[in-house]
Amino acid sequence: MTRGAVALLVLLAWLPGGSPALGQVAKDRIAAIDVQRIYRESAAAKAFRQEIDKRRAVEQDQFRAREKALLETDKELKRQRTILSNAIFTQKSQELAKQVETLNREIQNHNKTLKNLLDRGIREVQKSLIDVVQEIAVERGFDLVITAGSVVLQNPQLDITEEAMARLNARLPVLPLEKP
Repeated sequence: MTRGAVALLVLLAWLPGGSPALGQVAKDRIAAIDVQRIYRESAAAKAFRQEIDKRRAVEQDQFRAREKALLETDKELKRQRTILSNAIFTQKSQELAKQVETLNREIQNHNKTLKNLLDRGIREVQKSLIDVVQEIAVERGFDLVITAGSVVLQNPQLDITEEAMARLNARLPVLPLEKP
């Protein structure tokens, strides 16, 4: 075969319908979505994080006040060291240590609760986002939707982030936060 014939065959293979496999690839439609941006900027996710931050701030203020009181108790106990018997001093020291331990455990439980709430909120946003993305994919004929973070270059028309965000905000404007 001459070089010209080989070049013609290669060209024909790239033309639509030239090869079934290549023709199929040409018909596939791919979209990209910036999932992390949606988690940061969607109305529900923002409001949910703000509520968690408010709850965290209130609890931290209460924990700081209790911690301050325990520090004052510790200072007072150290001042009384010389006037208290060893038995009473030891007893009061142990009581104070238990109070500190209890406070630390409460802080850890509080942080764990807030983390679990945040995880639950993200899962709720994910569930709704998957539904939204599926709807968009069906409506616009996308065969594959990938995260924008894994894309180097794309046609802006194939980015469905804004449309998905708008639909998600309409569908899930807020996430209710459980009462403490």
